[in-house]
Amino acid sequence: MTLLSGFFGEQKKSSSFLACDIGSETVKCLAFSFSNGASVAEIVGVGRAKLMHGSARAGSIIDLDEVEDAVRNAMLQAVGELDEKVTSVVFGVSGDLSFGMTTTIRATRPTDSVISQQEVNDIFGKIYDASYDQVQNEIAEVTGMSDLEIERITSSVVYTKINGKYVKDPVGQTGQKLELALFTAYCPTYHIKALQTLAKKLRLNIVAIGSQMYALVKSLKYSKGDALDCVVLDVGGEYTQAGVVFGGGILTMRTLPIGGSHATEAISKNLGITYLDAEDKKAQYSFDKLPEEESLRVQGSLHDVMDVWLSGVEELFGDFTGVKTFAPKIYLVGGGVILPDVLNCVKNEPWTKGIPFKSPPEFSKLSLENLPKVMDATGRADVCDLLLPASLSIIYMETKGCL
Repeated sequence: MTLLSGFFGEQKKSSSFLACDIGSETVKCLAFSFSNGASVAEIVGVGRAKLMHGSARAGSIIDLDEVEDAVRNAMLQAVGELDEKVTSVVFGVSGDLSFGMTTTIRATRPTDSVISQQEVNDIFGKIYDASYDQVQNEIAEVTGMSDLEIERITSSVVYTKINGKYVKDPVGQTGQKLELALFTAYCPTYHIKALQTLAKKLRLNIVAIGSQMYALVKSLKYSKGDALDCVVLDVGGEYTQAGVVFGGGILTMRTLPIGGSHATEAISKNLGITYLDAEDKKAQYSFDKLPEEESLRVQGSLHDVMDVWLSGVEELFGDFTGVKTFAPKIYLVGGGVILPDVLNCVKNEPWTKGIPFKSPPEFSKLSLENLPKVMDATGRADVCDLLLPASLSIIYMETKGCL
């Protein structure tokens, strides 16, 4: 799903819609009410459904029937109190299901000729070709798979300059130096087809399949400013994805195959309890509902896995070979961030000393306050694991030309 219409297109009617995030262990679904011409989406329903262990891996659908049941349950919870039927949905993808980057092209052109839509489209085409090749090389480097079929799911202009000055739309203007930065994200074709099959079974209309990292950063720009410089760490169930942001655009992303489920497995192994019991224990520990002695046992069970996770995060920063210095603002999001050890670990360990930050890094967890284009009418959506599906509303608004 390309999103260029949100920048250089006509406005369209809008309505209520769903945002769906399929994780490793849980399906999250939010129902939104969105009035035509509005610039804010309102969360009017929240739904969650547990997945059978192994029915999805890092968001990738393994057991379609089980995932279908979970999405249906989450969706019914989200729309349960609404008077209207909601069939439009935005699916979010992240981790190894989302590869994205910002590509910049600078062109020298005749000063007296007017920039046409065709000229801009030709530049887009060159960026698409370059980003596709770059993503394929990245996939081959990380996974060893050189023939994975991918499709572009998100395409969004980061900025446009004419003769060094920012412009909203270059079409119809003149200038010798044209610079255009475009963020593109790709998803494996097999996952797109799985989501299409899922939507058909549930009688849903897919408005977009979008990068959740893109949606979050786009949403953050409305609270942090267009020139946002930061690093976003999305700690999911089976992965941690890092996005490097400069000038409001995602320069590049990398994924570490360690997340909250590995903490659950560590608790299960060390305490000799089932995975489901360990998941419940982890939740109680995270919300400080365990007796002190039991809490210390859980904390001790997490030491090794947190050390491995932190070493992996440090390696992620080393993988960003094209980045000379990193912005000091580091924002954490995702269900894994509910575990207090995550924030404590990145704050207290000296792992950042070998990484070229512009200044000593500052770590903070994001909340709905950081997403000014989202309002929560339920009072139940301001939790770490719902921020990413909440941010998907920005993609819906873009496709409708309302931003």
